[in-house]
Amino acid sequence: MRNNARLRVLAEVANSFAITTDYNELCDKIANTASDLIGDGCMLTLTDENNKVLVNVASSHRDSEMRVVYKNYLKKIKVSTIDSSAISAQVIRSGELKYADVNPEDLVAKADDNLKALVAKLNVHSYAVVPIRVHGKIIGTLSLVRSAAGRSYEPEDISLLQDLAARGGLAIENLRLYNDLEARVNDRTHDLEIVNKELESFSYSVAHDLRSPLRSIDGYSQTVLQDKGEQLDDEAKELLNKISASAKRMNRLIDDLLNLSQVTRTEIVKQKVNLSELAEDIIFSLKETNPSRQVKINIQPNVFAMGDVQLLEIALTNLLSNAWKFTKKNNTACIEFGSFRRHTQMVYYVKDNGVGFDQAYSNKLFHAFQRLHDSQEFEGTGVGLAITQRVIHRHRGTIWAESTLNEGATFYFTL
Repeated sequence: MRNNARLRVLAEVANSFAITTDYNELCDKIANTASDLIGDGCMLTLTDENNKVLVNVASSHRDSEMRVVYKNYLKKIKVSTIDSSAISAQVIRSGELKYADVNPEDLVAKADDNLKALVAKLNVHSYAVVPIRVHGKIIGTLSLVRSAAGRSYEPEDISLLQDLAARGGLAIENLRLYNDLEARVNDRTHDLEIVNKELESFSYSVAHDLRSPLRSIDGYSQTVLQDKGEQLDDEAKELLNKISASAKRMNRLIDDLLNLSQVTRTEIVKQKVNLSELAEDIIFSLKETNPSRQVKINIQPNVFAMGDVQLLEIALTNLLSNAWKFTKKNNTACIEFGSFRRHTQMVYYVKDNGVGFDQAYSNKLFHAFQRLHDSQEFEGTGVGLAITQRVIHRHRGTIWAESTLNEGATFYFTL
């Protein structure tokens, strides 16, 4: 085989080996390729996990009748131990290839007792065995066997066999690593699924167990105020109102924590979403709850994105609600939603002219329960932006904010 043709064949073979993802299929392909390109019969022999026993993992022959013999008698057979006198074992121990013409009767005489009948059936006249070496480690051998007299294996045959062994060995090692990694990922995924189910069960259990006493605290406080209010002084009434308000706030915290957990688990169903329409609906709801507020709203029309409509609505609701909340002290409040293209990516934003925040603390924005403003001044649990970040991350996007204290804030995100 001429050099150019040989290189082309080897490149095709290497690519064929590389794209094979089934281990048994790859082993068969290596044996079939060597048999078709060079010799009558081929055997792929690998060491076992303990590196003590040689196992014939694949066999092939160019002759259809002999192929049946090879498949039936050779595949999966334990050839010998690594310290035996078998030729494959010698090649692995020495790291040196072996090839020769032999007398079939002599080869039978030298074979292990458990292999004598098989060796006699193969009627070997010539053989060639090369080590399969991967990253300096020998993992097995690739062997050629000629069952008839007449032609010996030439140096060109041996060289091609070595090239096939090198490419086949690398493909085997890569697939082993891939399968091992996949198995670890599957195990890890299974473990995470169990943990997530346990956390979900725990979350709802805790939420239920916490809500019951909170309802009691709130209910008893209101009952005392209603039934015994006339007997209480103003300080006592104020304390009971604070107890009631704290119970309600705790209940909202529980809701937000469950929402945060749910956003992480919810399956994403992507579709084309009109973010402008979502923003308009959210602003309409905010105006209904605060009819006295005068806020200038600027929503860019026909802003579309690919994503989960329910999750994106949660993210936009949190961002626009924050803008609405932090502009409440501004008599000329303004909230803006829009998008622009940055290089090849669309960037979406929510901008307001509210109280803003110190940019030095922006790294705290998206952590649960981290607040940059007093909760007495601006209500909230400090979980909304953490939920928003998870929504954006689940869409493989990023979110960040820019602000100057008392000059408003802009939240940007990509999907």
